[in-house]
Amino acid sequence: MPEIFSKRFEGKVALIAGGAHADENSLMGFAGLAALEIARGGGKIIIGDIDDGAGEQSVKNMRDVGLTAHYSHLDVTSESDWISAVQKTSSLHGHLDIMIMAAGTNNRGETIETVTVPKWRQVMDVTNLGMFLGVRSVAPKMRENGGGSIVLISSMMAKITHNQANAYATSRAGMTHFARSAAVQYGPDNIRVNSVLPGWA
Repeated sequence: MPEIFSKRFEGKVALIAGGAHADENSLMGFAGLAALEIARGGGKIIIGDIDDGAGEQSVKNMRDVGLTAHYSHLDVTSESDWISAVQKTSSLHGHLDIMIMAAGTNNRGETIETVTVPKWRQVMDVTNLGMFLGVRSVAPKMRENGGGSIVLISSMMAKITHNQANAYATSRAGMTHFARSAAVQYGPDNIRVNSVLPGWA
C-alpha cells in the first residue's frame, strides 16, 4: 500500500452494512472490500450483516493481523437492528464518522409480469427501506460529532437498465435520488451523503 494512503482512515470509525465477506480468500463485494481497506488504513470498523458466520469470521481474520474490527448483526430492514448497531459503535468508539450502505438483493432474470409481489417488496425493502433506516439512524450521531460521510452503494442500473431487472433497477434509481435529497438536508450539519454507481453492481 502506498505510504500516502497507509493511514488515511486513522481515527475514523466506520459502520459498514453488508460487509460480512471482507475476506480476500473469498468473493468480496464492495462492502467487504471497503471494510478491509478502511481497517488497513487505520480505521475502526463495525461490520453489519445478516450472515453472522461470515461476518464473525471476517472480523476474526482482521483482528488476527492487528486490525480493529467488530461485528453487529444487522438486518437493514429492521430499525431496531440499526439502532443496536449504532449504539454498539458508540459504546465501542464514542463516535461514528462513516456509514456505508451496501446491502442489497435483486430480481435479475424476471420481467414485470413474472416477478412476484413478495420479491418486489423484498428488493425495495432491502435497498430503499434499508437506506432510509440507515441514514436516519446514523445521522443524529454524526451531527453530534460535528459531521460525517454516508455512502450509498447504488449501481449503473440506476441509470441504464434492461428488461429483466425491473425491481432492482427501480430500487437503485430510488437510492440515487434519495442520496441527493439527504445531501441537501444534511449538508448544513457537515454530513456528506453520496450515491456511488460502481458499474453493473
